[in-house]
Amino acid sequence: MMNRYSKNIVFGVLALCLMVVPMSAAKKQSKSEVAIQKKVEATLAKLTLEEKMDLLGEYKGGFSTYPIPRLGIPEMKMADASMGVRNYGKSTQYPASVVVASTWSRRMMAAMATSLAIDCKARGVDILLGPGVNIMRSPVCGRNFEYFSEDPYLSAQMAVPFIKGLQQNGVAAVVKHFALNNMEWGRKRIDSRADERTCHEIYFPAFRAAVEDADVAAVMDSYNLVNGFYATENSWLNNKVLRDMWGFKGVVMSDWGATHSTGRAMRGGLDFDIDGKNQAKYFNRDSLKTVLSNEGITLKMIDEKVRHILGMIYRFESDKDSAAEHEPTENKNNSAVAQKVAEEGIVLLKNQGSLLPIPNAKSVMVVGPFANQIPRGGGSSKVTPFHSTSITGGLKVVMKNIDIKGHRIYDEEPCTHLYRDRGGRTPGLKAEYFNNSNLGGMPLMSDYVDGLNFYWGNGTPHPDFLGTDNFSIRYTGYLRVPASGEYTLVLSSDDASRMWIDDAMVLDNWGDHSFRGSELTINLQANRDYAIRVDYTESEGEAGIRLGYRIAQVDNLATDAALCDAVIVTAGFGEKAEKEGSDRPWELPADQVKMIKDAATSNANVVVVLFTGGAVDVSSWANDVRAIIWAGYPGQGGGQALANIITGKVNPSGKLTATWAKQWEDYASSDNYYEKSGENFLNYEEGLLVGYRSFDKEEIQPAYPFGFGMSYTRFAYSNLKVKRNDRQCQVKVDVTNVGKVAGAEVVQVYVEPAEVPESDPIRTLRGFEKVNLKPGEKRTVTMMLDANAFSTYNVSKKAFVLNPGDYKIKVGASSRDIRQTFPIKVGRPARPATASN
Repeated sequence: MMNRYSKNIVFGVLALCLMVVPMSAAKKQSKSEVAIQKKVEATLAKLTLEEKMDLLGEYKGGFSTYPIPRLGIPEMKMADASMGVRNYGKSTQYPASVVVASTWSRRMMAAMATSLAIDCKARGVDILLGPGVNIMRSPVCGRNFEYFSEDPYLSAQMAVPFIKGLQQNGVAAVVKHFALNNMEWGRKRIDSRADERTCHEIYFPAFRAAVEDADVAAVMDSYNLVNGFYATENSWLNNKVLRDMWGFKGVVMSDWGATHSTGRAMRGGLDFDIDGKNQAKYFNRDSLKTVLSNEGITLKMIDEKVRHILGMIYRFESDKDSAAEHEPTENKNNSAVAQKVAEEGIVLLKNQGSLLPIPNAKSVMVVGPFANQIPRGGGSSKVTPFHSTSITGGLKVVMKNIDIKGHRIYDEEPCTHLYRDRGGRTPGLKAEYFNNSNLGGMPLMSDYVDGLNFYWGNGTPHPDFLGTDNFSIRYTGYLRVPASGEYTLVLSSDDASRMWIDDAMVLDNWGDHSFRGSELTINLQANRDYAIRVDYTESEGEAGIRLGYRIAQVDNLATDAALCDAVIVTAGFGEKAEKEGSDRPWELPADQVKMIKDAATSNANVVVVLFTGGAVDVSSWANDVRAIIWAGYPGQGGGQALANIITGKVNPSGKLTATWAKQWEDYASSDNYYEKSGENFLNYEEGLLVGYRSFDKEEIQPAYPFGFGMSYTRFAYSNLKVKRNDRQCQVKVDVTNVGKVAGAEVVQVYVEPAEVPESDPIRTLRGFEKVNLKPGEKRTVTMMLDANAFSTYNVSKKAFVLNPGDYKIKVGASSRDIRQTFPIKVGRPARPATASN
């Protein structure tokens, strides 16, 4: 391949002396670090053994460290993170992490983190449990919206300013979940298996950057096993990699209930045990005294763990008196930051015929489940804002003289015509409860329920005798509607459910999954008794079941849509389907797909706005609409941000941080994302070929590539130059706004070796920069690549090793939109050359 560029090859842009790139280097301690260390040792000498043991476990349900007032050691308050500060009342609801990462702006990430720190301080929070940096191995991971990217370099580059923004403002950050926690279904029992090189090149870089570049205060171990050992007991992860290789000096903590032992976890490198109770299950006085001097546990080991915790307390001056806590109020500046981040992170995926922006329409219809609300992901990231703006509300602010029509089509109402007996005399259904997930044996008990509209979260309908997981329920009774007609029955559940009418199975929603549904349109006769049975089983994670219906005759979307200049259809998932503890579907709900198609049939100007944590199947409807916007979960100001983009007040500049496939099977992980029957482990068989790496390698055309995002203007690239600068590779390229409006472009640098081993990716992201340009403005964008850009992990040397040879520096607007190429040789003296287009 290199002979195509033989006339302008650069012989030796990089003359790098060291062939082995060290994993970490010893850093000289600052005066403040030395002072903290002395203070830690002085306190350690005063602590009793029991007090030391107390410090290693949770306090107040896991959201505080243990206080020791006699020595001035305070309680450090923690809070869940991702979309803001949870646990302490209302707070600023920021866009989800994936939306912030879609800005591709280190500056915006730092600004949001700084605002988060202000919110923390106002609530007395010392430790924020974020960022989450797990790789988006598959789009269906229920927690992807809390993460940054499928790419390790981009994830690392987003993690560092987030951590620094928090910690420079006095709040300790906790990077999570270490490691290989790339799915939610089965996360507490699955053994994630990946080879050492894959771990270091794909799944570890963001954690490594958090330690080496951001000096993160704490690392949270994940629930799952990693190569045969629970993360909380995994000495290779916590001792060899985290501490020995990377030089981590902070706290290693468990996720809630992720600890499984005392002795093994102590030896495995865990410092702090959290179980969500008032006392840690495994790191408490009784359990620690039992293993002390046994199982290889010594007082020296306990002291070292106490040093880590005291170091965090003193580093962030949590031992000093703080201002009296008060009921926090809305911070206007932080609200403005939340909206600004959304405006930069929302991605325009399609804009056929420049439909957008639409500032001059006379009548616009907004439909779908999120027309009048801003959804959020579920689980520990949920934040309740002081206020939020929906897309309809935002459009009404911007389009003051335009008719904004709403439409409550496809709304699902709870099924209320359920009875215990024939004739409709006694409302409700009989419920029988089983303490297993297969309705086996005799029920433990039975009672009656008014209807089927339950969402228990991580709970259970009867906590006194049913566990939170592995239970099942059978509901029986009669359905009796007051008016004859066509009804659409919708059965939704997390996990499995099935429904029978008159002994015939009509709805099958079986399987372990997040909240999702199946539906049936059926003619029902008035005052007839239909015998029904609904079976429900819960395996693990969150739980809930709902039986609803809608009358098909209310559907007049087609008529109303035809009268409008444009139709905006909202679609996606939200907190019941996309959340911690379970994975979500690849496809949109069937009723939403129907809604999109119905709107497109009646109106040529349809804009679909997607509220999802990442990629979804668009194959059945994308060609029917003219514009598609991915909003993610854009936070409290997301509706206003969307309105500003739709009307042209803001030019979209977000870029995808993960590849959108045309079909599920195109993802390299699709065959091994879930465990095989009878197995309790997952082999990461795709190795290094995650995300765009596999699409490039297998020459698969994605629906939307990694790094893709449209603008209302156009950008031209020219004059690419690459040269050696000390031990770095300097990349310069001119970018010009050749359109008519101001906009921002994300310039991306990919490195491609001339000779690519079979298991290696063709090219990888190694640099990026976001640049704002006025119409006609040209700017030279400079990016620096270090030795890591030309290195791979060598298992035998336990280090990244520089690979000299021929490379191409590729610069463009996405992984599939390369605008400039510059060939180089690594490891030889530099000679001048010119770029090729």
